[in-house]
Amino acid sequence: MASIGQNLAGSLGTLWTNFLAALPRTIAAVIVVVIGYIIASVVGRVLRTSLTRAKFDEWLEKKGKENMFGGLELSSLIGSLVKWWLFVLFLVPAVNLLSFGQLSSLVSNFAAWFPNLVLAIIIIFIGVVFSDFLATRVLQVKTLRSMKGISTVVKVSLILIFADIALRQIGVEVMF
Repeated sequence: MASIGQNLAGSLGTLWTNFLAALPRTIAAVIVVVIGYIIASVVGRVLRTSLTRAKFDEWLEKKGKENMFGGLELSSLIGSLVKWWLFVLFLVPAVNLLSFGQLSSLVSNFAAWFPNLVLAIIIIFIGVVFSDFLATRVLQVKTLRSMKGISTVVKVSLILIFADIALRQIGVEVMF
């Protein structure tokens, strides 16, 4: 009976020692995450505010493109993407402080991949704007009767091309 108590006390002592050893790293990781979130939030808000003051969303509205991304304000979308990308960058050292091998690798890979996602969204945006612009120009040519159909084909084809480029940017291979 005494050996069971000694084993239990030894196990609890080891658990307590490991907890105390990990506590400073855990506190440091939490501090890095909190500081990262604050910095990312400020940068995201400044970017969103700058785009709003530059009347970016109003310019899109003036061009008739405000509903291009489902009615989302593009300045808010860009600000949010930058905020979360910066936050993920702060997660990398926080997870490394905790010494979680596989999780550290996973978070590092995600942080390295995230800019590709942002670039893919930018490519889609450019593709939609360009395809809409070109389709409008095709409609303005009134030499053929079926210009509306040709305009639609041009628009859909360009969107598919840009979508293919964007998907390849994030690592998705698409075959048409």
